Amino acid sequence: MTKRSCLNINSHIDPRFGGIVSSLSNFCAAVEGDGRFLSPRAAFCGPDEAGGQEKISRWPHSHRAWLWESSLRQRLDGDVSTSDLVHIHGIWEAHCQISAASARRCRRPYVISPHGMLDPWALRQKRYKKMLYARLFEMRNLAEAACLRAVTEAEARQMRALGLRNPIAVVPNGIEPPPRTSADLFYSRYPAIRDHAMVLYLGRLHPKKGVLPLAEAWRTVQDTVPRAHLVFAGPDDAGTMAAIQRILHSHSAASSVTFTGLMDHAMKWSAYAAASLFILPSYSEGFSMAVLEALSAATPVVISDGCYFDAAIRAGAGWRTGTEPVSIAATLIEALRAGPDALSAMGRAGATLVNQHYTWGHVGRQMADVYDWLSGGPLPTSCVVDLV
Repeated sequence: MTKRSCLNINSHIDPRFGGIVSSLSNFCAAVEGDGRFLSPRAAFCGPDEAGGQEKISRWPHSHRAWLWESSLRQRLDGDVSTSDLVHIHGIWEAHCQISAASARRCRRPYVISPHGMLDPWALRQKRYKKMLYARLFEMRNLAEAACLRAVTEAEARQMRALGLRNPIAVVPNGIEPPPRTSADLFYSRYPAIRDHAMVLYLGRLHPKKGVLPLAEAWRTVQDTVPRAHLVFAGPDDAGTMAAIQRILHSHSAASSVTFTGLMDHAMKWSAYAAASLFILPSYSEGFSMAVLEALSAATPVVISDGCYFDAAIRAGAGWRTGTEPVSIAATLIEALRAGPDALSAMGRAGATLVNQHYTWGHVGRQMADVYDWLSGGPLPTSCVVDLV
């Protein structure tokens, strides 16, 4: 069987910012592992960013360089023209406009994965700038894609609400959890937490993630469930850690909160194993890898509607919360008061859900089916494809 090729393009390859980067390498490997497509990765990134992976081509990030240097466009067109199709990850940045234009010039079909960037909450951020950019560039890029890839059915509905009429394939992100997780490594670093009911937030510290109302809610949780301990695991973003700490100190709630910073792979999975609950009260998510990881580690989740993971709630793997401090506090108190048998059953339900629907093997097959279809094959049956 002759493998065809798909060129995946993202705006950067810096792992500090999580999001798309945290799953793109595994996504490409999953498609390639299916055996039908080679899936090299291309990244538009500055020269100071970490990289070096042999399959990654590195390109300037700014529009200005691409506007004045025709040799860059020629080089990219060369990469695009030798690929069977192009998959663009993320929007609102130079890489989407430049690579979509290249795909159109080279007459190659392209797929766009917005990764939650068309969510109504996200669209309200820098609203007028996005409205202008959409009118000039982004709506054409989206409308002329051979297919749009949504990571949730909710995201597919958001695309339709914007008037996009091209085919949409619903293919989630995936995960390959380690074969065994243990809390020992986490407790060896943070022994004082061992005897507490640990609530874990894992992700970058940014207001979008709902971390400020979570901090506001924690005093009520602490007063009601004294043995509870909140862990913020992740890098600071936009000075949010200082804002969280001010809230905690003003409420005299800092003593039951730990900040770990960015964790490496082993420590992250050990933290999931140590946690009684995982929480993400986010205002807007594409498809949270942290929620998926928590579920796969058999950790019950507390998530907001902005996480768009109704499947976890339907499976009995967690609780839904609002994004207001009162709602977050009430939901956490309810969850922390659940007995160990109930929490264990919810954890098993989450792990079963992930194993049945969200492993990289499932995702790779689904995306390869979509690529096959765009290359002239049959309509996929392994995932939902909305043809309008």
